[in-house]
Amino acid sequence: MLVSVVIYYTFVSLQYSKDIEAEMASSQNLRTVFMGSSVVLALFAAVFIGYSNAFFTRNRKKEIGLYALLGVRRKTIGQMLLYENLILGAVVWAAGIGLGTLLSKLFGMILVRPLGTGATTAVGFGLSLEAAANTIAVFAIIVLATSLYSYRLIYKFSLIVLFRADKKRRSRAARLGLGCDRCRAADRGGLRRGA
Repeated sequence: MLVSVVIYYTFVSLQYSKDIEAEMASSQNLRTVFMGSSVVLALFAAVFIGYSNAFFTRNRKKEIGLYALLGVRRKTIGQMLLYENLILGAVVWAAGIGLGTLLSKLFGMILVRPLGTGATTAVGFGLSLEAAANTIAVFAIIVLATSLYSYRLIYKFSLIVLFRADKKRRSRAARLGLGCDRCRAADRGGLRRGA
């Protein structure tokens, strides 16, 4: 998630940069490309973070089942997961915006150079409040959506299913391993018969 926040913030800070804006004032196409690219980056980040969260939540089914077995209500488990996501999100937002601020000057200089204006040193260094607000808004929506998915998962599965999730993964791996062993044994038997 950190890499997604850094990339998105860096890109959006360039979009809101006064120095870059002055360089591309004459090009409406470049503005359209910036806007479209920021939407594509946000969608890519949403898919990546959503998939990662789904993977980690599926791997935590046994932990969630243990909480339920100990008598923790599902609502409380959902709140714990929500607070966990919000705290991790806040830490990642702060770190991502900080790293993005450091990298935005570099990427701004890289972007201005191909424009051919010779104003590579005109790119300023600083925190863009508009870009920070945009980044926090986009990733807040993503974090809330993934938290709702986790919350829904708690109510979707029974206690037994949550505990058997680990066994199901192990049994699939065991079947795959057993299938590979059978293939090796058949291959060895075929070699012996042919020899």
